[in-house]
Amino acid sequence: MDTAEFVQCFYEDFRTREFDKIAEHIAEHATFVWMANPEHLKGFGGIAAGKPAFVERLHALESEFEYSNLDLHDIIANGERAAVQIHLSMKRRSTGETFDMPVAGFFTFEDGKVARYVEYYDTALGEKILAG
Repeated sequence: MDTAEFVQCFYEDFRTREFDKIAEHIAEHATFVWMANPEHLKGFGGIAAGKPAFVERLHALESEFEYSNLDLHDIIANGERAAVQIHLSMKRRSTGETFDMPVAGFFTFEDGKVARYVEYYDTALGEKILAG
């Protein structure tokens, strides 16, 4: 499987909540970085270091939000790196508030596994949603 195909599978597994399948492809030392201040975004920011923390972050997203749509718009892959543009339609489980959010994700792979994932999202919208 090439890098672009892996990225597609990663998001498909997230969409179908196949977290065990995702975990198989995460390096033990992997980091999941949200480019946002966790203090302002109730934990949805900062760095999750290590495979268990990486997978826990995926579970945290699932427990907080329901995803009605997850569309990959662009995937650019070059060797051990990939970038993806995503459009999410979500509902916050605790409030029922629905919203759309564009996201940019950047993968770095080592030995065929995700070693680093950096995600950028609309932090102003995130702060507004999490304040409710």
